[in-house]
Formats: sequence, structure tokens, C-alpha cells
Amino acid sequence: MPRHKRDWKQYNKQLINRGNLNFWITKKNLKFWKAKKGKKNGRPFVYSDEGLCCISWLFLILSLA
Repeated sequence: MPRHKRDWKQYNKQLINRGNLNFWITKKNLKFWKAKKGKKNGRPFVYSDEGLCCISWLFLILSLA
């Protein structure tokens, strides 16, 4: 049986990129990422509900703890 010849340069690139996750965020989405400043007393929120929802969906899709 002939052995498969491995392209080591391509294989090494695949190993480097194995953990990468690329996704696109539009400027419209970035506008809603930070929470609006409220007029209530206390510590202000850092992230909006939409930002937290996006992160929770990523955790769910990627099966993260």
C-alpha cells in the first residue's frame, strides 16, 4: 500500500489555527454592546442586555462552562 505524503507546512498551519473562532460584528451591533448610562444610584452596568445575550449564545453554541 502506498503511504500518504503529508504536507507538513500546511499541517503546521492547521495546528496553529485549530482553536481560532472568527465571526463578524457589525457597527450596529457594537453600538448596543455597552450599557446606556442610567439615572439611578449605584454602580452602573457595563454591558447591555444584548451584549450579555450574545455572549451567552456563544457559550451555549461552543459548549463552554
